[in-house]
Amino acid sequence: MRTVWYGWIIVFNTNTFSALERSMLEPNEILPRFKVWDKVLGWVFMLSLHTMLACLIADMVIGWL
Repeated sequence: MRTVWYGWIIVFNTNTFSALERSMLEPNEILPRFKVWDKVLGWVFMLSLHTMLACLIADMVIGWL
C-alpha cells in the first residue's frame, strides 16, 4: 500500500492524506526530491495498477455469467 501512496504523491503532487497515511510517510519530504523520470514511472505504475484492477473486475463479472 505504501508504494501506491508514493505513486499517488508523485503523479498527482498532493499533500492531502489522512493522519494514518501521513504517519507512514510525509509528502513534504518526497515532493522536493523526485525527478521527471520518477513522474513518468509513477504514471506507468498507476496506469498498470488500474488496468490490472479493471481486468480483475471484468474477469469476475464474466466468470459469474
